[in-house]
Order: sequence, then structure tokens, then C-alpha cells
Amino acid sequence: MLEISHISKKYGSKEALHDVSLTLPRGQIVGLFGENGAGKTTLMKCALGLVRHEGAVTLDGAAIDRTNIDRLSFATCEHSFFPALTAAAHRDFYAAHFPRFNDKRFQSLMDFFSLPMDKKLRSFSAGMQNQFEVIMALSQGADYILMDEPFAGNDIFNREDFYKVLLGILTEQETVLLSTHLIEEVKDCISRAVLIREGVIVGDCTADALEESGRDLMTYIKETYHYRADRVSRALGELTDGEAGEDGCCGGDAGAGRRPAPRPVPAAGRHRHPPALHRRPCTGRHRGGGGSALPHRHQVRLPAALGHRLQRTRQHMGHHPPSGEQPGQRPP
Repeated sequence: MLEISHISKKYGSKEALHDVSLTLPRGQIVGLFGENGAGKTTLMKCALGLVRHEGAVTLDGAAIDRTNIDRLSFATCEHSFFPALTAAAHRDFYAAHFPRFNDKRFQSLMDFFSLPMDKKLRSFSAGMQNQFEVIMALSQGADYILMDEPFAGNDIFNREDFYKVLLGILTEQETVLLSTHLIEEVKDCISRAVLIREGVIVGDCTADALEESGRDLMTYIKETYHYRADRVSRALGELTDGEAGEDGCCGGDAGAGRRPAPRPVPAAGRHRHPPALHRRPCTGRHRGGGGSALPHRHQVRLPAALGHRLQRTRQHMGHHPPSGEQPGQRPP
């Protein structure tokens, strides 16, 4: 049993965890859910001894040290592999350092994700790197497998298939602590949900208890967090000064289902001009003689310094301005 007792952690003056206690027995898939910055990653790092903290973490009653740390593995979106090594080199390294390394599981998962054995990890895409991170954590031979957002960068088909594979390969001796925001996708995989908010455990419920109460996981989370269903309409009302509710754009019952009125289209033959400084009024005259149908051009006066610079550039290129043209006037 992995037992976390009265863990507290501060980063400077910010308290990331406050008196957190959690017990993880064998054979469970535990979902760890919380908002961004709630303390999920910090809790996992404290359990693994990766950061200093107050409180104690024990494994079957013994403190975690180099004699039993191999019973814990970690799949992190921050990645813990060696970028310059190939997948085959990682397999050899793990097999040499972890006596219970499961080579059969490693090979099967590599084939499942279609990952190459002979390429360096730095050449993998972000999604492939996350897949490999999960493979190594599951193949290490650990009793407790901690996963922090392991499916980031993976498409929905890979994620859905992997959940099924995960349920099929885990033994009764293995426990998974899974931190993710993909609640709807993992709700059928987990046997227990732990909710953390602002560094404090605010909910802990088994899947069986939720089923008996007639609630689903999302409902339980929203109730625990006191989720406000009107937060979207309130935000839109503030951002649009109440117009969102009046014209039916995502808020307000009076305008529900209505679309904002389209902007009027300019009449045929009428043209719009982009805003310009110092625009001269249109004279209505067209360039070109003989009744040419060429569209007229507005004369735009440029700043004096830019006009002189433009004139010098044209003279340098062999162009001489016609008589009467001013330096600040655009050429025809």
C-alpha cells in the first residue's frame, strides 16, 4: 500500500499542497482530477521523492528510498527519457537496472503504437514521445504507476484504444494513479476518483459509490467544485455589455436561437476605400484619354520627408517626374 500522510509543499510563498493525505491500495486505477495549478503534478513528485516536502510517504510501511523506489514508475508529460538514445537502447538500459522489467509488455506496446526501435527519441513527434513515456512506465515492473497527463498530444483513436489495452494488461498487483483533464474519456476506466483543489483533497469517491448514488463522474466533480452553470453567459454579458443576451449570441433567453443580423452589403457599383491620412477629395476624372474605362485613383499626399526620398529613388533609377508633380505626391 502506498500511503501519503500530511504532505505540504510550498514554492516560495505559494502553498502548492496543504496537509494532503491519500492511501492507494493494490489493484486500483485512481483518477486524480483538478484544475490547472491544483497540485496534481506536485503531489506525484512528492510521492516519488522528486521534490522536498513536509509529511511522509511510505510503501507497505517503509520509507521510500533506493531499495524500493523501483516499485514506483512515473510517466510524465515533462518526459524522463534520454533524447539521444533509441527505443532499443532504452529497453536495454531498463532491463539492466530494473530486475522486473517486462520485455514482453514492452514489445507488445511498441507494436501497438507502431513506434520504431532504431530511431532516437528526439526524432519522435510529441505524441510518439508521450506514448513511449507510458510504455516505459508500464514495462518497468513497478507496483505503482503514476501518470501525469500521459495522453497529451495523442489523437482520440490512440487514446480510446489505449484505455482498453490498459484495462487488459494490468494485473491485480498493479495500481495506476492517473492525472488527466480528459474526464469523459477515462470515466469508464477508473475505479476511484480523487479531487484536488488549491492543494487540498476535496473529494474521494469510488466508482461503485457513484453508481449507487445515481450520479456520473462529471456530475460529482461539478457538485464538489460548486460549478456555476451560468459562468459562460455571465462572462459574455460582461464582455459584450449585455449585447450577447440581447442578440441571441450564446446568452440570454430572449434571444435564444437568433443569429445576429448581418451587416449591410454595399450597393452595386459602390466601392469602399481603406482609411488613409491626408486623402484628397475625388475629382471624378479618369486616367487615360479617349473615354478610357480605367478606374480613377485617389491622390494621396505623402509626408514631405518620404516624398523627397521617393523622388530621389526614382531619379536614381532613371525616372524623372513630369513637370508639376510635387515630391509628396504619389506617381501615376
